[in-house]
Amino acid sequence: MGSIRIGSQPPGFGKNRIENLTDAIFAIALTLLVLGVEVPSVADETVPAAKLLVSLFPDFFNYILAFVVLAFIWVFHHQQFHHLQRIDRTMLWLNIISLMFITMVPFSSDFADTYYAQPVANVFFSANLIIIGLLNWLQWEHATKDHRLVSPHLDPVEIVFEREKNLTIPVLGVFAIALSLAGIAWAVGVFYLLPLVLFFLQRRDIRNSTQDPGLN
Repeated sequence: MGSIRIGSQPPGFGKNRIENLTDAIFAIALTLLVLGVEVPSVADETVPAAKLLVSLFPDFFNYILAFVVLAFIWVFHHQQFHHLQRIDRTMLWLNIISLMFITMVPFSSDFADTYYAQPVANVFFSANLIIIGLLNWLQWEHATKDHRLVSPHLDPVEIVFEREKNLTIPVLGVFAIALSLAGIAWAVGVFYLLPLVLFFLQRRDIRNSTQDPGLN
């Protein structure tokens, strides 16, 4: 007589520890971003503080941009892991590799801020975000292939929507790199379009789901 498996949970790992590690890494990366905003030291105290604040515009531009994009990436990760019933070794390592590039964002953001007029700095920052987006996309593709790590009843519309969300950052990143190579200094500003792109994606999927009763 064969051995009896206790419980109905398929083979795999629990996801709580990797979620806790991911949250901690995101918290650290988001906090370190502000260190890129450096208060300039001036010998002449008669220089108006308002003028100094204006000089910090590039710092704030990249700080807010990187913070917003990282925040969206964390939301993507949170929503995707909500659908996972478990993780396997492949998912575990894809997530860990993704965290390596997430911890690099404070550096790539500061580098793009310091050398904002040079294309290589903007390309480096954009490439950093592209890699994170593609790794998140790979995680979702791995999890949903044959419903490997998700419920077999997960709505196909949700699967497609999560896939498209993950690809928005790489697409915007490619656009930013193209603009950088064309000589546009603030090309990474295209990432500010992320909330707008996601809004239209969500509206479209809601409309498609409503119009097609077979998907409900």
